Amino acid sequence: MFEFIKEMPVGKWDETKILHAKMDGYISTARRHGEEWFIGSVHNEGGTLDITLDFLNDDQEYTITFYEDTEETDSNTNPEAYHVRTATVMKDAVVEAKMVPGGGHCMWIRPESKK
Repeated sequence: MFEFIKEMPVGKWDETKILHAKMDGYISTARRHGEEWFIGSVHNEGGTLDITLDFLNDDQEYTITFYEDTEETDSNTNPEAYHVRTATVMKDAVVEAKMVPGGGHCMWIRPESKK
């Protein structure tokens, strides 16, 4: 999780999008800096939000790092239990952001290196 916080360029955003929002329920916010996107979601009651990556560039592969709640995550007794994984995605991929009550989900999306 510290990697996500370290890489996030606070105060230097080129673009911000609200992907999902329900008053007193949940919110997903995507922020772009250069070609990298940082997405954060929180869910008051817990649940799943489908996040469509339709804002990514066409014909570009991206590395996505997920910072996710686990079955052991409990916002009151074990809030620091989370899982980190990576994948490759392209524009229009749909990511399931699963969160426990009071939990969250973060993603760091960056273009694949050209080889």
